[in-house]
Amino acid sequence: MQTAAEVEALLATWRESGPSEYHYTGTIFTLSMPIEEPGSGCGENGGPIAAWVAGGEPVEAQMPESACVIDLASPTRPPLTAEELFETTISFLNDAALGARVEVNEAGFPTSIFTESRDGVIEFSLRTFEEGGSEPGTSNDVLAELARARARWQATGIDSYLIEVERTCRCAPPYRGPFEVRVDGDGVTATVNGESIPDDLSADLFTVDGLFSAIEVWTDADRLLVIYDAARGIPLRIDVDPVSGTADDEGTLVVTRFVPGTDAPVDLEMVLRDLDAAVDDAPDDAIVLGEATFCGIDDVALNSEVIGGDPISRACFVSRAGRGEAAVLVQRFPTTEGDPIIRVMKVTADSALTQHSDNSQDAFGSGGWRTASCSQIESRPEVGANFFILRC
Repeated sequence: MQTAAEVEALLATWRESGPSEYHYTGTIFTLSMPIEEPGSGCGENGGPIAAWVAGGEPVEAQMPESACVIDLASPTRPPLTAEELFETTISFLNDAALGARVEVNEAGFPTSIFTESRDGVIEFSLRTFEEGGSEPGTSNDVLAELARARARWQATGIDSYLIEVERTCRCAPPYRGPFEVRVDGDGVTATVNGESIPDDLSADLFTVDGLFSAIEVWTDADRLLVIYDAARGIPLRIDVDPVSGTADDEGTLVVTRFVPGTDAPVDLEMVLRDLDAAVDDAPDDAIVLGEATFCGIDDVALNSEVIGGDPISRACFVSRAGRGEAAVLVQRFPTTEGDPIIRVMKVTADSALTQHSDNSQDAFGSGGWRTASCSQIESRPEVGANFFILRC
């Protein structure tokens, strides 16, 4: 933990040798006390962020998940520059905070920040950082991030998989998906709602490589926002508007399922046993998959540096709930002390939401299983890509 003086030294070093022009992506979360109703302005609630700084001042900042642009003049916007991040941390430390965890990269820019005081909390984690004056969304920036994502994907060595993609556009339903695509080496087959895709659509478009190629084609679009899976490089979401002011040409592609290899039947009980859940004491509904789609295991590591987990599995659950389809998502996350909690989230075809929580591995908890009926899915993009909680 660092003191205010130590963070002031980091700020001084940045001011002396840090670049004045740079752009970065990351996740920011700020909370002020007393807690007020969440704001509705872009960026007020924190979340994934992409920012461009020139001359030491913010020039543009976007929240990619909501495809909105932050009002730089807003008094409630989050800190955006390195100076603002350091200064906000110092102000918290001067207000009786116990200390701060601050790490920086070779350029001196914060890679992670966490501190809290009686006035609130600030948490920041850096994803990408580039020196220079290229604006986020320009071709050089997009191509550089695309190259990094492609390299992560190629490193997985996956050549057979199932992928599901939904498309938002001013178009007829068969062109919106969900497109279910199976890739087996060089072979590609695709369906939409169980039927053959329209003849004027190529199945290759909805493969991982096809999504990469689409991003490359859209490099010069007036607006292009892409969110990639940090682990595998898969494009999670693509928002594009080729020509601003032209009606009906904008669109969105969202990956809502990804299964490496074959889509083999899943034994939910065995999945939970592999996570050391107390299966023998579990409610029957917590260990039976039935006809529901198994969206995956969301193994979350919640701390100031890494959100982790599987954002595509989370998208799978939310997407099926929205379509009135049954789905199951298993989530494992640590308590403050690091003990794992297992959650089995279920949605039925009639949109009933249930959450089964196994607390048996929590040394400081009540232990055992708890079951709750839930009222809604609440999106929490400030925590991580496609992140949500169930309101129970």
